[in-house]
Amino acid sequence: MNSLEELGFPDVFKSIANGTAPSDLAATCLPTRSFLQMQGDLATHLPAAADYVPLWGLNAFGVVAFDRRRRVFVRYYVGDADDTVVAHDYEELCAFLFLELMDAGVEESLDELARLFRFEHLDALRAFVVQHSAGPSHELVPAFSRALRSPG
Repeated sequence: MNSLEELGFPDVFKSIANGTAPSDLAATCLPTRSFLQMQGDLATHLPAAADYVPLWGLNAFGVVAFDRRRRVFVRYYVGDADDTVVAHDYEELCAFLFLELMDAGVEESLDELARLFRFEHLDALRAFVVQHSAGPSHELVPAFSRALRSPG
């Protein structure tokens, strides 16, 4: 199994996994212990779960993970028939997470958290949110990703 280190994820993910992440992540990024304990059983119902590298827990029954086989980032809640792709690359994952943190009111530490996650587009995301605040939040991540990739 590829570890977080082998996949090149920043050390902050290890901190999340073991419960020592910065306090401003506490409500959004829970340790992954619960998911890891049920991952084997879960894979019998959702085979894709065997390929998950959990990044953070959502509650006792949810996880955001990297799917090694499909090479995408997913959100899965135990009991759901399938997972949901939340990001196609690491920058989209960070946009997804930082939008969640903004919604949670974690503004003062976003710059430091961006450094820990190696997210270089926080200022661009903030500006994008101001310009597109009327749009549905689930549409902001792909729209932001397209904006980053567009010329000019």
